[in-house]
Parts: sequence; C-alpha cells; structure tokens
Amino acid sequence: LAAEALPRAVVVSRFIGATAESAEIQPLLRGLAYQLHKLCGASTPTLSDSLEKLQQEWQLPLKNVLAEAPVVLVLDGLDQLAADYDAQQLRWLPRLLPPNV
Repeated sequence: LAAEALPRAVVVSRFIGATAESAEIQPLLRGLAYQLHKLCGASTPTLSDSLEKLQQEWQLPLKNVLAEAPVVLVLDGLDQLAADYDAQQLRWLPRLLPPNV
C-alpha cells in the first residue's frame, strides 16, 4: 500500500512481540535509531543506555528525512510491548512527526 501511494518511500517496520526482545522498549528504540540513522546517511551513533535519552535519540534522524524519500513507520503490535517503563503509554512516540514521516 505504501509503495503505491509513495513509490520512493522507505518503509521501516517492526513487529513487536514476534520475539521476546522485540517486546522490550529499549531494544526497539535502539534498533529504530540505528536503522533511521543509516537511512539518513548518518554515521552509526553511540546510543545511550538511558531510556530517557534513547527516546530522544531515535527521533533525531526523523528530522533529516527528505521529501524525495519519505519514511513510513510501521509499528505492529504496540499492545504487546512489555509493561516496563510504561512503554504501552506510548510517551516515547513523538506527538508530531516531521512532514515526510
């Protein structure tokens, strides 16, 4: 569906709950950060172990998404996130996404 509507879009997908680790918020945010930095052509970052800082770090490359290559985020299974850190409250998601995300 995204390929038809946005043929140049890059789809970043996560299937939360598919594995035990995928239901944990810190590996999820770390994986998103690494993939998004790579897509934006940035060097591989050194990410924090702090959840508070990870919540900011994974969002940084979203600001560099270009109109020519929009990003579609697919986060399937949000209801399967572990209850640790109140991850199911989704406070780690930005309230507003940049225009091309």
